[in-house]
Amino acid sequence: LEAWSDGMITEGERELFSKITSERHAPDPMLTVIVEQTAWESKQIFLERVAIEDDPSDSGWFLGRADGKDGPGGNISMPIGDLLQSRQDLKEVLTLPAGYLVLIGETGVTTILDDKGKDVWSAIK
Repeated sequence: LEAWSDGMITEGERELFSKITSERHAPDPMLTVIVEQTAWESKQIFLERVAIEDDPSDSGWFLGRADGKDGPGGNISMPIGDLLQSRQDLKEVLTLPAGYLVLIGETGVTTILDDKGKDVWSAIK
């Protein structure tokens, strides 16, 4: 993967993930994540996890651009372990359950919405 344009999640932000009250589990590094091919060029990205019932190899995670621009090339599928090799800061994000949405901008995490659409990040920040 290329050098990412968005802000990396800081160590302090990573520690705040422990305050999110949800059932969390580290995903199997062999499960796949779908990544928008040009997401690394965006200054703001999002990660959203949906429930997957028909593909046991799919984590349910999608990582895409959140800057409103469409990049060429579509999406790629990769093992979570490969994504974490270039973005170790996403380790805590990927423990969140289905229904969660995380926005990351140039300064780090900006929003986390739970499965009911409630902003759980501003309450712990």
